[in-house]
Amino acid sequence: MGLYRIKVKSGMSESYFDQLMTLVHDMLPPDNVLPKSTDEMKKFLKVFGFGYDVIHACKNDCILYRKQYAELVCCPRCSESRWERDKHNGEEKKGVPCKVLRYFPIKERFKRMFRSKRLAEDLCWHFNNAIEDGSMRHPVDSLTWVQANDKWPEFSAEARNLRLGLSTDGMNPFSIQNTKYSTWLVLLVNYNMAPTQCMKAENIMLTMLIPGPTAPSNNIDVYLQPLIEDLKDLWTEGIEVYDAFKKESFNLRAMLLWSITDYPALGTLAGCNVKGMQACIVCGKETPHRWLKFSRKHVYMGNRKRLMPGHPDRRRKGWFDNTVESGVSKRIQGGKEIFDSFRGFRNDFGKPLAKKEKRKRAEAEDDDDEAATAEEIEEEDDLWRLKKKSIFFDLPYWKEMPVRHNIDVMHVEKNVSDALLSIIMNNAKSKDGLKARKDLEDMGIRNVEVDQHSPTEVEEPIPASSNGVSNTDDTQTQQSEIKTRKTRGLTKMRKMAKNAEDKVDVEFNSIGEHVGSGSVTLSSFLGPLVREHVPVLLDDWRHVEETTKDALWEEIQGRFNLTEEWQKDAVFKHMGCLWRASKSRLTSIVRSIKNKAQIQKMKPSNIQSSSAWNSWGKLGTK
Repeated sequence: MGLYRIKVKSGMSESYFDQLMTLVHDMLPPDNVLPKSTDEMKKFLKVFGFGYDVIHACKNDCILYRKQYAELVCCPRCSESRWERDKHNGEEKKGVPCKVLRYFPIKERFKRMFRSKRLAEDLCWHFNNAIEDGSMRHPVDSLTWVQANDKWPEFSAEARNLRLGLSTDGMNPFSIQNTKYSTWLVLLVNYNMAPTQCMKAENIMLTMLIPGPTAPSNNIDVYLQPLIEDLKDLWTEGIEVYDAFKKESFNLRAMLLWSITDYPALGTLAGCNVKGMQACIVCGKETPHRWLKFSRKHVYMGNRKRLMPGHPDRRRKGWFDNTVESGVSKRIQGGKEIFDSFRGFRNDFGKPLAKKEKRKRAEAEDDDDEAATAEEIEEEDDLWRLKKKSIFFDLPYWKEMPVRHNIDVMHVEKNVSDALLSIIMNNAKSKDGLKARKDLEDMGIRNVEVDQHSPTEVEEPIPASSNGVSNTDDTQTQQSEIKTRKTRGLTKMRKMAKNAEDKVDVEFNSIGEHVGSGSVTLSSFLGPLVREHVPVLLDDWRHVEETTKDALWEEIQGRFNLTEEWQKDAVFKHMGCLWRASKSRLTSIVRSIKNKAQIQKMKPSNIQSSSAWNSWGKLGTK
């Protein structure tokens, strides 16, 4: 046990651990029973409840192959094979499942916790440490905890009964950000211990590893079945556990207080719609949404209705969305009401069997409300926004809980803090952009002066008369017939072109990134510069010739006050990112064009050879 703990803590490979186990086994007497390999060690530890259950799952997340489906070889819903297919010849690999759920049984974990005297004593901390001054320092001080004690006094009378919280989210197990793979972890937190203990890593229980490659989304209930069944048994019947601290056996019971997730995962667990026009799980169809036509997203501004009717902030239009807030907020729907609305409802899990055609982008952009659907308009009740009857309602006490799902405070605090600090410091993550200011002007909150140099207006010239002199009548006729055409025009730094001797100052932060107003000017200057001097035919930015780099740096120094070598490294690093992004965009455009003549027209001016451009175009479209 000690050797395996060293392997896990130090990240020792299985090959090295096998050699170590063999060496230690040979050093002991001949009749010792020490395992010689990692596999033997895992089998030995599984006898004591340290292993996990392997449960096969449908490829389309329809079912788990357990209980009545344990002997099936294909899914009864989608008819997909249970076994994986060979990528080359399409043959089934018998015995190799497509998806595997790993479930770590919680009952054995709870039994092991009470075998330790220290842990058994810590698990009773909550019983005598509740605070009555109105402050909340631990979940024991929460309203949910108090109401649960009042509702089920026989459960609260036993201090060793467990109160749990559930959390889940997706992660990339391969640590490669460009690999689209999502494995979902399901964790249980034990709230019986003190605040300094219950949030330690060793006291947070990993109960499930839900396989990818995509998130389970609405089908997560299929994978939660083993865990919910154990939680249900722990509530109704309990398990016999030996307490090493009090040296007695007792019947251990447990209850799940709530879940703690980010907002998208909350919609996954609760089965609610959390995006679009009705994204609020409380307000439903009465969600005060507003579509920002420049930022192209929904915002939810009408939150002043939760203030007192006579509160002055209800009438302050300029502080919010240029409206006077009236009315009252909707009452929060309780668990019993949600449970009653699902009577007779049958869940249909798994990926859709028939794919619907997606709307074209042009059709979607013509709609005034981008996220509006027929269901959102026609349905009169709120059942449409509940995508499923959550599996948590299988727990007998779940509908009685006042707070069933919580949003992780970390996400809220981080996102709000990042937005505020980014606006104050005017860095790259700032929300105070041109689109946001146009939206403010559209809402009538403030007048915003838009830079007129971004999209330039180009007027076609008026042709002269036959005698070489402009005719007034002809001019007026031509002006009435010729319309002003808007084009983007060339990206030019006009002020810098007029005042070439006035160099711009650029500030850098502690990690070498340029910030401030000079940073925006520098970024706008570097983009056209690098596209003009470095052709896309170059396979790697690191292969840029030194003469080209010297010419680029000389051009930059002529416009900006940059003299240090570390500044040069930071600027060229940023130029490399701009060049790669430009090359990627051009590659995507070339791939979408099938006509060779059109591809030839896309040839940049810094590429002289048409054959080289055509060769690169063929590679880009493969």
